[in-house]
Amino acid sequence: LLDRALSLGLPVVTAARLDARATAPRRLPQTADGTQTTVGARTQAGATEVRRTDADVTRTVLDAVADVLGHTRDTVLDPDRPFTDLGFDSLTAVELRNRLTADLGVRLPGTVVFDHPNPAALIRHVSALVAAPPPPAHPAGTAPESAAAPTAPDTAGPAPHDDPIAIVGMACRFPGGVRTPAELWRLLAAGTDAITEFPTDRGWDPDLFDPDPGHPGTSATRHGGFLHDAAEFD
Repeated sequence: LLDRALSLGLPVVTAARLDARATAPRRLPQTADGTQTTVGARTQAGATEVRRTDADVTRTVLDAVADVLGHTRDTVLDPDRPFTDLGFDSLTAVELRNRLTADLGVRLPGTVVFDHPNPAALIRHVSALVAAPPPPAHPAGTAPESAAAPTAPDTAGPAPHDDPIAIVGMACRFPGGVRTPAELWRLLAAGTDAITEFPTDRGWDPDLFDPDPGHPGTSATRHGGFLHDAAEFD
């Protein structure tokens, strides 16, 4: 809901109680031809459809990028330069998404600058969305031949993409002296027990051990899983 409110482009957004029943469309009685209409329904007939050219999309995207980064609109931006080099982070990425949603009426995920790593790639993606034909509209008072059952509003965000995932790096530290993913795999494959006695280089008092767990101020165990060389951490 917050993302939707921010995408409206309004100067001020406030929370207020709303009587949904009072604002819901009201059905009128059937007319002589058996059809129904809805109060306040607007006909789509004769509606003027705004067509944006690729040049319009390019200018809108570059202006939005400049505005979000705090530049003037006459700033020359290299469209092939990565968004991360231009100064984008997760917050400005969402702000750019909200601007483009408001200006162009397209639905974009908050990760759009990471899915399309530079302005040129984003312009191509947005141009394709803008050029896509809109869903068919039905005149007021009519309904599609096979109306689908009502569904809950989509609040889970955009549909997932089928883009491949590339793992460019991994790192890990685990008990048993594991320092790399390959070492972890070998430890698991061999069934090695990484639980050992308390290390002697941590400054812990071994005399605190007492087998009675109810004895105050003592430890009832002398074993655990410990990272190697953790005592060298500054």
